[in-house]
Amino acid sequence: MFRNPGLRTGDKTFGFLGHDGELIVKVPRIELGSMSTGNAEQVTMGKRTMREWVVFAA
Repeated sequence: MFRNPGLRTGDKTFGFLGHDGELIVKVPRIELGSMSTGNAEQVTMGKRTMREWVVFAA
């Protein structure tokens, strides 16, 4: 995450490009439940599913 180009405000990162060119962004947890399952998927790093991060394929 920190080695790839990212979007920041102050010290907080809220988006970045993944290794395969996908867009990974942080969204409020409440928004995850209301998102359609079309293009976005929750991010899994290793065995851990990140609660507020979603990935959009390149």
